[in-house]
Order: sequence, then C-alpha cells, then structure tokens
Amino acid sequence: MGVNESAANSIEVYPNPTSDNLTIKTAIDGAWNIVLYDVNAKSVLQQNELAPTASVDISELPTGTYLLQLSKADGAIVKLEKVQIAH
Repeated sequence: MGVNESAANSIEVYPNPTSDNLTIKTAIDGAWNIVLYDVNAKSVLQQNELAPTASVDISELPTGTYLLQLSKADGAIVKLEKVQIAH
C-alpha cells in the first residue's frame, strides 16, 4: 500500500509539537482511521472517525516521537506524519 499523495496534501495536523490535543483536518469522504505508533512501532492509540475534523487526546501519552498514520476505512493509507509530544 502506498500513500495517496493528493489526499495527503489535503490533510492538516496541528499543533506539532503538542502536549494535550492533536487536531486533524481531512478531505476524506466517509469513515477514516487514526493510528499512532511509538518508536518501537507499537500502536498506542487508535481512533475511528466519520467527520472531516478530529481532535485526538494525547495528554496521557509519554513525551516522545510518534508516527501518525491516517487511512481510509478500506485500509488505504493517506498520510504518515511524525508527531512530537512534549509535556
């Protein structure tokens, strides 16, 4: 599976770095999924969304670098982004 470049360009992830909440704005039609991985490639957060904008509470996660994966409901990955959490 590759990353859909046009869909990835229409996604905003902010603020980054963050300490409490991460906001994600997409142009994805329909359901989409959020997965956050730690540096050991362990999934530490999963969230399913229907609305084009989501707020993700990351306040309980330890300070560090994470990989954010956004995908459509069919599993097609539309964006991979490094996220920095700093408390």
